[in-house]
Amino acid sequence: MRHTSDGSQSEYHALEATTGSSISAVNSSQSETQWRAGENELGRSDGVGLWGSVFALMCTTVGTGILALPSAVQSGGYLALVLVVATAVIANFTAKRLVECLHIVPGRTLRYYADVGLAAMGRHGWRAVVVLQCGTLVGVATIFLILIGHFMTELWPGAGLTLHDWVFVAGLVLLPFSWLKSMKEIQSLAFLGIAASAFVGIFVIVHGLHRFASHHAENTYRVFVGKGMPVAFNIIVFSFGGTSVLPTIEADMKRRADFPRMANIAYALIATIYTLVAAAGYMGWGSLVDSDSGNIL
Repeated sequence: MRHTSDGSQSEYHALEATTGSSISAVNSSQSETQWRAGENELGRSDGVGLWGSVFALMCTTVGTGILALPSAVQSGGYLALVLVVATAVIANFTAKRLVECLHIVPGRTLRYYADVGLAAMGRHGWRAVVVLQCGTLVGVATIFLILIGHFMTELWPGAGLTLHDWVFVAGLVLLPFSWLKSMKEIQSLAFLGIAASAFVGIFVIVHGLHRFASHHAENTYRVFVGKGMPVAFNIIVFSFGGTSVLPTIEADMKRRADFPRMANIAYALIATIYTLVAAAGYMGWGSLVDSDSGNIL
């Protein structure tokens, strides 16, 4: 891994001192000798194990986007399934490279992407990454709150609450979880999230294959739709979001050296789930999949 130049290092340490960068906080709360003794070998003695980290990454990646995958295949044809696998491979590769960037400064372990921007491009890099990452997190959180409100409105129409009311209620329910400090504290929620996604995936797969067996003659299927591939690509890439939590997952692992293996397992499972759901959903409904609403519901 290439390290920063002397000039960048000087600006890095100067800005760290003036901004109160997270690196100082990390090194003061962790054993600095332990972190430096083996940056890729040691971790937290009370951290999350391999499979707990796998579930945490899957939980942050697999979400409501899974419902839109049949729509992606409807837009691009069966060859869009190749994009699902290719995107999983690329996401796995970039996840490992992003985590490697956390070790760009000799003798230190960076904690956040903003610290990487600081080490790579100084003051301007730090500010740019902070703005972009905060914008991404706020945007994603907003999207999910709106989706919760939309689903609750359809699920419970007689409650007398509008979409905005449900969004407000969802925000209040989720607010306490924003005070949790590490991935270890939300392990149970990660398992719950995976269980919910697994239930949705199994339901779509079973019902889709059953409907294909009895109604395939009524549906229209396409192998490749060139003009729909950009739409399919956008849906699939959105379904592989979750890179914002990679530094936190790696920092909270018992053995940080297990991160590459953890990423291999997680993205292999995600690719398998996505491919099965996308294929079964399209097989079951074909051209009847509603590309306007964007999900199989």
